[in-house]
Amino acid sequence: MEEWGGGYDIVLISHLLYKYRKELATFIGKAFAALKPGGLLACNHWFCAPGCGAGGDGLRELDRSIHSFGHPLCHIEEFNNLLATTGFSLQLLLDIPDAYGMAKLHLAVKKDCHQLRL
Repeated sequence: MEEWGGGYDIVLISHLLYKYRKELATFIGKAFAALKPGGLLACNHWFCAPGCGAGGDGLRELDRSIHSFGHPLCHIEEFNNLLATTGFSLQLLLDIPDAYGMAKLHLAVKKDCHQLRL
């Protein structure tokens, strides 16, 4: 994974993390490093339902599967915890309807280093 640079006000990640699901901590860490203190991380992704069972009509599920590299992200609670342990403060979590179901929009702010030491 390449470096992103730094000093950004906003990092937007939309429907990209599916192919990095085994490297989520590294990927979110890179987003954290790229933002300046107080910077905004906006993540928009599908998460599977409890049990990760299939649902909906077959064609729509197949299309969504293609767009999410085979499977949506699992366990939204773990994703929220990952944001917190990385140093983000979750400000807003919204349901965003789209053509393939309901996505989750996470808006999180990078805490500054003084807040992390408390």
